[in-house]
Amino acid sequence: MRLMHGGAFIAALTSVLLLSSSSMAQSGSSWAYFGGGWEYTTMTYDSAVKPYLPHDLSGGFDVHVGGRAGNYFAAELGYLNLSDSRTSRADQQPFHSTMAVSGPVLDMYGYLPAGDGGLSLLATAGLTYLHAKSNLVLDGVATSTAKASLGYRVGVGFEWRPSEHVGFRFVARYQPVYLDKVAHGSATFGETVDFYL
Repeated sequence: MRLMHGGAFIAALTSVLLLSSSSMAQSGSSWAYFGGGWEYTTMTYDSAVKPYLPHDLSGGFDVHVGGRAGNYFAAELGYLNLSDSRTSRADQQPFHSTMAVSGPVLDMYGYLPAGDGGLSLLATAGLTYLHAKSNLVLDGVATSTAKASLGYRVGVGFEWRPSEHVGFRFVARYQPVYLDKVAHGSATFGETVDFYL
């Protein structure tokens, strides 16, 4: 799916969820919340840099603030930061590389309560504005590429709220990362803790 088509789809979905959230807020409780978490990302590169750039961005985190309308919908604004480095082994062509991705994200969540234990299934869709930067030193020659692009991300997961004021979320997402006009796929697995006010 091209970026423009993906952005239009997410924008339409965001509008629908916002209207639904407003309707739910009129008939149920609403909360503001803040939180943060750990992110692990697996990159799938689509270019000649594939053998050299880091494939697993394990040094990631996110922070966010949001609002929840009833038990079914939430909107969230956050900041995402993913990064890692890679160095060749002794039996390989010598190289060292880094990859960093960061920027603001706007996510919508839909929840489906599953029983009375505070567990809910969730689906999420959002917009991103991510700045991706790679650095590669290969045989002593350094190259650097950077790109900031509007994109989207979608995911599924579950939430566990052991109390009214604390929630834990586990989400698997797909989001394209654009670097030098080339879209690279990424799968992100995240665990977050939310504190409800």
